[in-house]
Amino acid sequence: MEKQKTVSLCMIVRNEALLLERCLNSVQGLVDEIIVVDTGSTDNTKEIALRFDAKIYDYPWNDNFSEARNYSLAKAACDWILLLDADEALCPRDRDKFIHLINTCPYDGCHFTICNHMSRGNEYNLHQAFRLLKNNGQYEFCGEIHEQITRKDRQPAFSRLSVEEITIDHYGYLPEIVAAQKKRERNLPILLKQIEADPENAFSLFNLGNEYLAQNKIDDALSWYEKAYTRMDKGQAYAPHLYYRLIICLNAKQEFLKALRLAEEALLVYPRCTDIAYCKGLIYVQQYNHLLAADAFRRCLDLGDPPGNLKFLEGCGTYRPYLSLGEIYLQNEAYDQAIEYLTKAFNLDHTHCEALYALGKAYAKKHNDPSKAADALSHYFSSLEHVPNSIVYTDILIKEKIYGPARAVLERFDTDPDHQAEITFLQSKLHFFTKNYPAAYEGFKKVADVSSLQSVLPNLQGESIRFMAIIGLLLDSLGNESMSYLERDFDPLLFQIYDRLHSLRQNKKPAALDADPSRCLQIIDEYLAIILKVGEFDLFTCSLEVLNLVDSKEVLLHLAKLYHQNGCPELTVQTILWSIKELDAIDLENAFLLRKNLIHLPFSHSTVSC
Repeated sequence: MEKQKTVSLCMIVRNEALLLERCLNSVQGLVDEIIVVDTGSTDNTKEIALRFDAKIYDYPWNDNFSEARNYSLAKAACDWILLLDADEALCPRDRDKFIHLINTCPYDGCHFTICNHMSRGNEYNLHQAFRLLKNNGQYEFCGEIHEQITRKDRQPAFSRLSVEEITIDHYGYLPEIVAAQKKRERNLPILLKQIEADPENAFSLFNLGNEYLAQNKIDDALSWYEKAYTRMDKGQAYAPHLYYRLIICLNAKQEFLKALRLAEEALLVYPRCTDIAYCKGLIYVQQYNHLLAADAFRRCLDLGDPPGNLKFLEGCGTYRPYLSLGEIYLQNEAYDQAIEYLTKAFNLDHTHCEALYALGKAYAKKHNDPSKAADALSHYFSSLEHVPNSIVYTDILIKEKIYGPARAVLERFDTDPDHQAEITFLQSKLHFFTKNYPAAYEGFKKVADVSSLQSVLPNLQGESIRFMAIIGLLLDSLGNESMSYLERDFDPLLFQIYDRLHSLRQNKKPAALDADPSRCLQIIDEYLAIILKVGEFDLFTCSLEVLNLVDSKEVLLHLAKLYHQNGCPELTVQTILWSIKELDAIDLENAFLLRKNLIHLPFSHSTVSC
């Protein structure tokens, strides 16, 4: 498609050498000039920009994004102005859409869909943001941070702006990028200053809540969201996002009734917001009210995808409800129905692997013969000669303890040069779960030592280092080296917990864990699950003492869930009852598990006695 209009790319940057090249590559051939306003880079950001023939303007940073943004607009000379941050990139599949838009668009500006990637896997969320402006001199930005486009004559601009189905990939929320660029430390003071000047500004209060939510500080986020809620204008673009994030926070705090009431209120205001209807289903799942959850998910399918301004999560009107229905049936051991819904989810979106992993579990539960389960799962892959397909397929088989067929697949691709790290990783997992620990350790070490790695499976090197740390607990001779690898990993809490596990293994008194209990329990749960799965019961028993280092009444509830996942109904029941007696702790999930596991036990006074 031929481009008939010219485009200026306008950017504000500072120390963006890690990300800038990807951004500029994404718009090569689409923009006619690049305006880079640099607010004080000390790395090679400018050198990278110059390689793309950018015009660079130094601008002294004054804690005001709008003023910097307006400075960049004043330098633009083309018909249209594209606004991107360095941690963004135009989605490649939308290049032709972009050309068609600038050739034919009757509006003064456009909002695009921002896809916020939250991890190296498929975890992301969506929002709309202003990204394209007709260069007619009638508009400017206002607001020190999270700047908003306005008309210079202060007349309403809404009718002159559109929402377009063009996607910008945003990588700035990836944990390693957040840590490297310290943007939270930059944003918080600006927002707090803005709120001090205008404490009734609901949009600023909302944005401050977003900063805390991004740091997983749920209580702080909820506090600011609630202040924004009492002041918001429901007609503003951020309002449905505020509802959605309030519901997420309330659900995370298990304040289910408040979350459901808010969801019902939001659906009265925004009846086409499928994503909030989907949240209702998730809340019912949390409550173990599977009947109402299933009704909510079917309503999502009836609604279909919402309009762009009400979409926060991809697929809430398509594959996600089918996936959630499949998981409900799987949890209730209705395997044929689970397979039916999971298959529908997979057929609607092949790019997400959640349905495949759930199908692997469903077929493994349905068939006593592992080869039948492996064969049934294989039909979901267009070709197992395509190595990335085989990598995912094999990972699912290993997860479901279908080791023979997994080994056969890996032997076919043992020497593939393009995916050697992934094949080595899977071979090492297979060695680990069949208790060939020395061979597993050597393989994981090779993967951990790869200098640069792109892989089908997420976090390959991090997972390799974790397995090395577990083997270091099983084989004393590898303990010190495995801990040195773990120490270089990005998560210091992980190192602390494994350090305590080594102390317990050596019959030493471990130091206390002074960290967020929920995060500690997440790491410990993952570790104990692997030890129990591989059948190292002595190490498992020894390691249970680490739970005493976590200051939480939920420790026994986490242990009960672990026993249930590994098919130990009597231990599940005993641990839940122990939690009730000793810690006065029970939650909805464990109440459900108590009932479910009691059904599988022969009744006796000793079994249920507290």
